[in-house]
Amino acid sequence: MRAWLSLTPEEQTRMRIDYDRDNQHLPASCDIRTKNRRFQAWLAERDIDFPVDDSQRDDTLRRGESLAERFARWRDA
Repeated sequence: MRAWLSLTPEEQTRMRIDYDRDNQHLPASCDIRTKNRRFQAWLAERDIDFPVDDSQRDDTLRRGESLAERFARWRDA
């Protein structure tokens, strides 16, 4: 299996374009975990390892927190 980071920028771009073309039928999602899992599974079928560790990510919107504050919290994590 090839590592995603070992692909050239051109190969990564081609993979993203092909993924978009091949998966236009999937329901839209704003959930980054869903997006990552879908892309990771698609790449695995092509023998490319796309490691993602978002298990520690806290996606919950805290009481009284704005979306801008949540994004800032993600950025600072």
